Amino acid sequence: MKTFNLQHSTLNAQGGTDLPRAEHSVLNVECSMLPASPASPATRHPSRSQRGVALIVTLIMLSVITFLAVTFLAVSSRERGAVATAKDQTTAKLASDTATERAKAQIIAGMLATSNYYNFGALVSTNYINWDGFDPAPPAVSDFRTNVNFGYLRSGTALSTAQMQDNLAHLMFDPRPPVFIVNPVTGVEEFRYYRDENRNGRYDTNGNWPVFTDSNFDGREDPLPATPLTNNFVGDPEWIGVLERPELPHSGSNNFVARFAFNAVPIGNTLDLNYMFNQGLAPANSTKVSANYYLRNQGVGTYELNLAAFLYDLNTNSYAWGDIGPTPYRYDPFGVGNSGNGFADAAAMYRYRVAGNVSTLRSIHDLYGPPGDAAFIADQFDGYVDGPMLQQPGTFAGDSVPDQYTKAWPGAPNLYHFFTAQDLFDRAKTQPGVLGAGFSDRLETVANKASSYDRSTFQRLQSQVAMESAPEDAGKVHLNYINIGPFHATNFVSWDDPVVATVYGRPGVEVFFTNAVDKLLRRLTGEWVESDSKGFRAAFGVTKSFGVTDIPVFVNTNYVYAPSIHRILQLAANIADALTNRAIAPNGLPFPSVFRPVLKKVGNDVFITDFKEASDTAVDTHFSRPAKELSRAADLASFVPDDNWYGVPWIVGAKKGWPSFNEFAMKSSLGYTRKLQITRLDPNKPGKDGRIDVLYALRLTNVIAAEAWNSYSNTLNLGVNISVDHEMSMVLTNDDKMSPLELP
Repeated sequence: MKTFNLQHSTLNAQGGTDLPRAEHSVLNVECSMLPASPASPATRHPSRSQRGVALIVTLIMLSVITFLAVTFLAVSSRERGAVATAKDQTTAKLASDTATERAKAQIIAGMLATSNYYNFGALVSTNYINWDGFDPAPPAVSDFRTNVNFGYLRSGTALSTAQMQDNLAHLMFDPRPPVFIVNPVTGVEEFRYYRDENRNGRYDTNGNWPVFTDSNFDGREDPLPATPLTNNFVGDPEWIGVLERPELPHSGSNNFVARFAFNAVPIGNTLDLNYMFNQGLAPANSTKVSANYYLRNQGVGTYELNLAAFLYDLNTNSYAWGDIGPTPYRYDPFGVGNSGNGFADAAAMYRYRVAGNVSTLRSIHDLYGPPGDAAFIADQFDGYVDGPMLQQPGTFAGDSVPDQYTKAWPGAPNLYHFFTAQDLFDRAKTQPGVLGAGFSDRLETVANKASSYDRSTFQRLQSQVAMESAPEDAGKVHLNYINIGPFHATNFVSWDDPVVATVYGRPGVEVFFTNAVDKLLRRLTGEWVESDSKGFRAAFGVTKSFGVTDIPVFVNTNYVYAPSIHRILQLAANIADALTNRAIAPNGLPFPSVFRPVLKKVGNDVFITDFKEASDTAVDTHFSRPAKELSRAADLASFVPDDNWYGVPWIVGAKKGWPSFNEFAMKSSLGYTRKLQITRLDPNKPGKDGRIDVLYALRLTNVIAAEAWNSYSNTLNLGVNISVDHEMSMVLTNDDKMSPLELP
């Protein structure tokens, strides 16, 4: 007999919350097989409804299993794709980082090789190629890794297929990976080992090569010179391959995993295209952009740079921006007007930057409010480039017409910017409103010429013009307006404004001087520690760089206040006096600033910790205090921070029109006379007993001189008191220690 215990649950098709229960709904069948009894009734079979339920549940299970299998395959495929994508992204990032570091290394190598930290310029990536040609049968002693050339054999003929394959096995130093593409210009498949920067479909060479003209390609022109004319070209960047194992040459088991190319241009050597040119002569509320509205006056802003003149010098051929033709280059804003392709293209690119409307530029009032208005009215500079003109150097009398600070300011941020050099081929950005040929057209024209002067036009452009400016060094001290603490230069608060003294509790000139000294000292000592820490410690007795609050003076019983430090202090004082015309009370005369040092003692070491501006001697009594000597134990024991110390001078700024200390000189003269005295002890015995005495007479003379000098042509009609005081000590010894003899 068979016994069936049927258990089942119903699948609810209305909600997703019941689906998990359906997965766990099973058909549990328990079977017990017993021997048939003659007396037992006929065998019982399950009903049709029971068999239907079993079939439905089986189909549901099959559907669920199929769904899970398909989902698993889809997720697996997606994850494999994500892993591959992540791998490709990582490889690309590492290749990009390699290109960046390679460019840095080449720049630094040029500096170190010439000992000139300013020896840098535009450079591109290049491959290693043996210009002697590929040698199919090199000597046994030669290095196969330098036997690389894709173009020709040493005989000048082309490489065969087998030789090309052999050449590929030599790739290791700056290798050129074999990548073939269809040239979008010529439509021919080619070995593309370069990045076509100027889009002419041709490789523009790198290195020293003969200068091409339209008719000669060997550096010679008529009449033929004795030596071909060559030039060092910076052309298209060449792709450098990255091998799986860079220490081994390219092979079937050492493939290229990436390639990189770079075009490095020092941004400090370039002009920012987004901040050149202006419309200074445009009427107020003007919406038109015209080449005739450009003006250069005092040169107070980058927006006065003449982009049209730059283009003219970039390529002077008539089909570019030269002066040959019916509209030559001409800058004459107050005469017949500006003309030439340079002005036409400069105005077109400026038109894109302001969306065709000069009034999109914000005014000084909009940008900086009333402080900006006041600064632009009173600064005597033509900040709006709207005249009157500075006629001759040396006749500058200031801007007699106040700036219209509610007018669109040429130095305001543009509405649109150029972001990459390739934007210069976008005619929507370089030729808006141009009916005939424009800037991009001219770029393509010169790039497809035969002469190297024309073909390298875009490369010269890239090396001189960028789409951004170097970020401003936040650590610099602004000369005109305070830019520390709560102040920014765009608040237009001058250093001698009374509000500075209110905020800092000390005169603005002190604030400027101490901050300038701190910046200069930290720069000097930081570089010194980094380059020669041992020499730095020997010079100052300390190991760390220092600023204005820790200037070493007397360390480990040694006087370490160095002339180089004093020169920095003097420089800062001179700058402080040059940037202001303030008058000093009580007489209201433009006296130079005087800063006295404030010292601190740490153990037996002495440091300068601050500077205070000295006032009138009737009020400030520090000047009349006697000077102390750091090497005297008694003076050091009675240390007072405001005392005067020998070897720690006050700082006097250089003020125009006033005489100043010029030089100090001392001449020491030492002379001596030796006398011999012979005494006969017994007159009756000549030649027998006697005594010889030696007498030395020493003469020491010191001549001390100080010179003050009025270095200006105008005579100073005020009385000047010059006082000189000195204290000397000297000692004559035979190496036995003794106190020096002090003289008044």
